[in-house]
Amino acid sequence: MAETKDYYATLGVSKGASAEEIRKAYRKLARQWHPDLNPKSRAEAERRFKEISEAHAVLSDAGKRKLYDEFGADGLREGFDPGRAREWKKWADQGGFAHAPGGGGGSFRFEFGPGGFSFGGLEDLFGGAAGSRGGAGRGGAGDAEDETGGLGGIFGDVLGRGAGRRGRAGGGRGRGRAGADIEHEVEIPFLDALRGTTIALSIERGNGGERVEAKVPPGIRDGQKVRLAGLGQPGAGGAPAGDLYLKVAVKPHPFLSRRGDDVLMEVPVTMGEAVAGATISIPTLEGGEATVRVPPRTSSGQTLRLRGLGAPRPKKDGGRGDLLVRIVVRVPKGGGDEAAKLAKELDRFYEGDPRAELRL
Repeated sequence: MAETKDYYATLGVSKGASAEEIRKAYRKLARQWHPDLNPKSRAEAERRFKEISEAHAVLSDAGKRKLYDEFGADGLREGFDPGRAREWKKWADQGGFAHAPGGGGGSFRFEFGPGGFSFGGLEDLFGGAAGSRGGAGRGGAGDAEDETGGLGGIFGDVLGRGAGRRGRAGGGRGRGRAGADIEHEVEIPFLDALRGTTIALSIERGNGGERVEAKVPPGIRDGQKVRLAGLGQPGAGGAPAGDLYLKVAVKPHPFLSRRGDDVLMEVPVTMGEAVAGATISIPTLEGGEATVRVPPRTSSGQTLRLRGLGAPRPKKDGGRGDLLVRIVVRVPKGGGDEAAKLAKELDRFYEGDPRAELRL
């Protein structure tokens, strides 16, 4: 039986929480309890971070969350058969195990809840029934299977293993099972997403925490995933391990934003540069500089395109997107009345009402 776990309580959300509420709660708690941010209480932080990551891994996966809501933590155990478990519940609800075989009178209880499902009266069922038959030299769950017409085998099917058959000669051999995948969310700066980076992180793998380094390829977008083969949960019986998937969240930038493979940069210019035209220098995404010619009479919001200076495209496509330069006319804050007077003189050069076409 899996230990009682309330993943909703771990993340501090209600059972009806949306996927977005679960994501936000996880991100907040993960930042709060990340071991690297709690060096003075690292052991406690690692424990809490493990619990938080485990809860998020279940509740952020629609399939796992459905199993957890129906069967509790037991529904997530390796080899669990939900169909067989539902058959057991239906059978129990219809009066199954009202009395133990052999007249023992033992009651049976079948309960589902957030902590898992529980079976009551198994001692009477497996122990008492066997004892009432005499059967010297036979013991435990193996006897229960014989005396109930294959009950132990059915019970074993719920958890995907031969419960009730231990100790029997020629019992079934466990088959190897591939390890489960792990999904971990990471947040990286905007420029690191464009340029590529290597990050170090702590993951819960196997029976403990493990630090891994992961390369994030250049040009990755918000919400995309990076697959690290073989870094998921270990497999059983010699089967291969699962994979680790890093879901990337890109932090917003104060004056850069993404438009597919193009990158939009807001560039401030003076009123004089906008009216008379100018040649200006701007930083590029790779750390260099580019020269931009601002045409005379450029309005605020006008966009200029620099070919091939945007985000890297995937390797199969190659090349880069474009850098889109959006001009923002900056009004001077100093100068007092004199600046206001000079700016006012520009009004006579406008041809008609600049808001004439503004209609709703």
